[in-house]
Amino acid sequence: MVKNCLVSCFLLFSSLHMFSQESLQAQFPDTMTGRRASAYFIAFNSGDENDMSRYLRQNYSPNVLEERPVEARTPIFRQIKNDLGTLEPIKVVKATEETITVAAQAARGQWVEVAFEFEPGPAFLLRVMRIHLLPEAPDLNAPTFPISEAEMLQELEDYI
Repeated sequence: MVKNCLVSCFLLFSSLHMFSQESLQAQFPDTMTGRRASAYFIAFNSGDENDMSRYLRQNYSPNVLEERPVEARTPIFRQIKNDLGTLEPIKVVKATEETITVAAQAARGQWVEVAFEFEPGPAFLLRVMRIHLLPEAPDLNAPTFPISEAEMLQELEDYI
């Protein structure tokens, strides 16, 4: 009974916390994959093809770059950059050990979903990165990736 009450209180607190977002800046996980995803937006938004090439070489799996080298990827970067302008990562909508999906708003107003897929293992190098135009703004108040029961109880304990 007490546990159910605590869980209910936590869910209420979590909901209120989600709806009172002070910042619309994506909070990337503090993991290797989170850092790689965050660094993508920095390289992309720089607009500098050398920065983007450096990012690709440092973060993509060598096997992936062997199939399609950086030089073949640069024109695609240029086209996306010309079409969208900069990308502001607004919300991490999904994060697992090997994937991160981010809702981002383009400088020209379009909404996009940027999905990163990483190789398993300690390096977690990029295998795939996709950008999808969204037909409308995403629901920024929708719950993000799930947390464990232990994390939920710790959050509740910290709140109380």
